[in-house]
Amino acid sequence: MPTYAKFHIGWCGWFWLPNSQSAVLGVLTVISLLAAVRRGKLTAAVMHCIVGFALLFLLGTRLAYAEIFGIAAGVCVSMALTRQWNVRALAVVLLCAALCGGLYHQSPMYRNRQAYAESVSEQQQSAGELGASEQETRDALYRKYQRVAVERFGLEKVEHAFHNSTDISVIGDIRLTSSSTAGCSWQSCRSRAGCSASSWRQHAARAPFLTRRTISTVCTISTV
Repeated sequence: MPTYAKFHIGWCGWFWLPNSQSAVLGVLTVISLLAAVRRGKLTAAVMHCIVGFALLFLLGTRLAYAEIFGIAAGVCVSMALTRQWNVRALAVVLLCAALCGGLYHQSPMYRNRQAYAESVSEQQQSAGELGASEQETRDALYRKYQRVAVERFGLEKVEHAFHNSTDISVIGDIRLTSSSTAGCSWQSCRSRAGCSASSWRQHAARAPFLTRRTISTVCTISTV
C-alpha cells in the first residue's frame, strides 16, 4: 500500500494500520521481556514489562489491549514449560496485566470503541437521506464507503460481496473489506482466464506428461 496512494509514492508496509503497529510492538515486548527473564536481569525485565504494557495500553486498539493478557499468559506458559521460574518477574507481569484490566473503562481502546460506535450510529441515522428508496440508499452507501471497490469491480459485485447489507459498521469494516476485495479479485481473474474444468481436461489429454494429481487440483481450483 503506497504512503500516498494518489501519486503512488512510498510504501507503508507493516506500519500502515494501527493493528500492524500493535503486532510489531507486541512482538518486541515479548522478545525483550523473555530475553531479560532468561538472563536473570530482573530490573531489565520489569522495565521492559512496564514500558511495553504501557505502550500497548496507550496504543488504543483491541489487538494491543488483548496482547497485554496474551503476553502475560505466554510468560506463565513459557516458565512452566522450561521450568525456569522467576517469581518476581512473573509477579510484575501479572500485576501489570491486572492493572491494565482494572483500567478497562479508562483505557484509550474503550474510548475509541465508544467514539466509533457513536459515529456509526450517527452515520446510520443519516443514511436514509442519501436516497428516496432502499435500493438508492444502498447504492449511495456503497459508492460512499466502498468507492475504490465499486470503481474497480462494479456496484453489483461489491454489494453482493457484502450480502447487500446497509449496515455502515459492516460496509466500513476493514477486515470484511479485505476479504471481499480478495474474493472479487479472484472472481475477476478467473473470469478473465476463461478456463473451466472441461477445458483443463482437454488440455490434459493433449499433454500426457501432466500427472493425475495436477489435473484434479487444477480442475478443483477452476470450479471453485
